[in-house]
Amino acid sequence: MTLKQWRDNSLLEDHKTSREEIRGWLLKADRNLADGRIGALSSDAKFLHAYNSVLLIATAALAVCSFRPDRRDSHHVRAFQSLEFTVRWPKERVEVLDRLQRKRNHSVYDPSGSVSEGEAQRMVAFATELRQDMEKWLKEEHPELV
Repeated sequence: MTLKQWRDNSLLEDHKTSREEIRGWLLKADRNLADGRIGALSSDAKFLHAYNSVLLIATAALAVCSFRPDRRDSHHVRAFQSLEFTVRWPKERVEVLDRLQRKRNHSVYDPSGSVSEGEAQRMVAFATELRQDMEKWLKEEHPELV
């Protein structure tokens, strides 16, 4: 499927973006990523901050492509899955994000301590890599939004 087909199936909505909006999304993502790197935080908190960073970057990438996730169901999943079409992340990385998204759901609703330090660091690493790939993609394909 393509992003346009997702839109036609009501999974995405049309969206007009601007340089200022993309900058705002990425500043929030950078702040969340920095928070996810704070050593004194619990692994749950680091994971959630890094997760939010990935979600913000994925949402920004969709906006660059003139879309936004439908806000009904599974918009986090849809934002992550769109990375294959926006910043061209390999399907294997997107699948890992899908698993990490399920872990996020458990960490929000389960007792504290459900995220290991390794899982938190993996989410921080994914967020860091995605942020770098987003910057490269923007400069190469959408310099007007940098």
